This record gives sequence, C-alpha cells and structure tokens, in this order.
Amino acid sequence: MDIRDYISSGILELYACNALPDQERKEVEAMIAQYPELAAELREIEHALEGMAERTAATPSAGARSAFLNAIEEDIEAAIPDKVRPDKATIVTGEINGNRKLTIYKWLLAACIALLLVSSFLATTYYNRWKNSDARVLSLQQQQNLLASENKVLSSNYESALARLRNPSTKIITLAGTESHPDSKAMVYWDQSSGELVLDPLSLPEHDEDHQYQLWAIQGGKPVDAGVFDISGDTTLLTLKTIPEAEAFAITLEPRGGSEAPTLDQMVVIGKI
Repeated sequence: MDIRDYISSGILELYACNALPDQERKEVEAMIAQYPELAAELREIEHALEGMAERTAATPSAGARSAFLNAIEEDIEAAIPDKVRPDKATIVTGEINGNRKLTIYKWLLAACIALLLVSSFLATTYYNRWKNSDARVLSLQQQQNLLASENKVLSSNYESALARLRNPSTKIITLAGTESHPDSKAMVYWDQSSGELVLDPLSLPEHDEDHQYQLWAIQGGKPVDAGVFDISGDTTLLTLKTIPEAEAFAITLEPRGGSEAPTLDQMVVIGKI
C-alpha cells in the first residue's frame, strides 16, 4: 500500500473529527498501529485541529446568543404549515421543553462550527500539499534542465576530445608513477601538429585545498609550465596549455596557483616521448 496515497485520501482527517463509521474507524486504527508514519500524521492533524479550534473559539454574549436562538426558532415556526401548526394556547413552554430546545440548538451550532473547522482544515491541508507538490515539480524541472545542459557540455567536450585522439598526429604518452607514488598513472594526448594537449588523470590521488597538480613539458632538458589542475572524484579529460615541443611530460604537486619551477620531491608521474 502507498502510504502517501492513504494520507492524501483525507481519511485521517475524518478519523480525527470522529466522522467515520465504526467499521472504518477500526480499519484506520489497525493501519495506524501498523504504520508509524500514519500515527505521526494523525498527531499532526489533531494538533492542527486543536490549534484551529483555539484560534476560532469565541464565547458569544448573552444577547447575541438569545438573538441567534430566537432567529432559528422563528425560521422553524415559519416553515411549519398552518394546518399542522398547533394552537399557541396548547404549546407547553415549561422549563423542560425550553432546556431541550436549547440543547438541540447548541448541538446544531456545535455541528456547524465543527463542519466549518473541518472544511477549513481540509482546504488548507490540500492547498499546502498542492503548493508543495507544485514546488517539487518545478524543482525537478529545473534539475532536469541543468542536467541536460551539463550533459550537452560533456557531450561536446567528449566529441572534441575524441576527434583529437583520432587525429593521426596525436601522440599518446603514458606517465608512470614515481618511487614515492608507484600506483599513480596518467595519460597525455598531445597533437604534435597543433600543440594541443589533453590530459587523462587516470589514478592521481586527490589533494587538499591548498595544493594543485601542475603538468610540465620538458623541452631541451628544461621544464615548461603546461597548466595547473585539480583532481576530484569525477575528474575526466582535461584540456591544458598548448605545447609546441616536448621531450617528456611530468606532473608535480604544487601550492595552489602553480610554481615557476617544479618541486622535484613532489613529482607524482613522468613519461618520455
């Protein structure tokens, strides 16, 4: 059974207002005993009804109450046909009949107020649920649009990277881990004709916020900055600086922003062409 559908049906509100037949009340009580979510929802409904009753409760003045009861009495008498209307002289106006009539009117008034409270509560409850559902739908639509936009960017980057890899002038260089990082590995896809460079950080360990990785191209025995980058759990292909010439590539861990020269004892991977 779908708990949300059961809650949305409104049966718990009717149960809280004692508006269900005995058989249905027993069924609701069995469901409440079986599902803690229903018990929690019922407590919230009862709390809301109590609060609404307190906010709307008012003690009418004696004059207003008397006028209200007299108006009801006049309406009732006006609705009785003359043929069945008893002679006024035969009407017993004793204290017992008056108290009984007042009791009936009180019950009618209480029923009207209860119906008003229940109707207001149900209307407010379903309106709030509708608003929440509408907000959830809008949020899901926004998330879907964002994912579609991100997917479009990723697809474009993938196609661009794939085109570079298929280029005959692209050279693939494997960067193996150093002695201090034997399990690290990266791949460089370098287009020798254009100098464009794509890095795949296959198994570089993640770093702290104060550091970044820096790729170096070795030209004539001298290191040249090829770009800095970060590593996170979803890092894939990275497009870095254009390198016209290179004999080897290496990656070091540097302070955030990069360094002018590589920190050799922080070298993670290196590979020759």
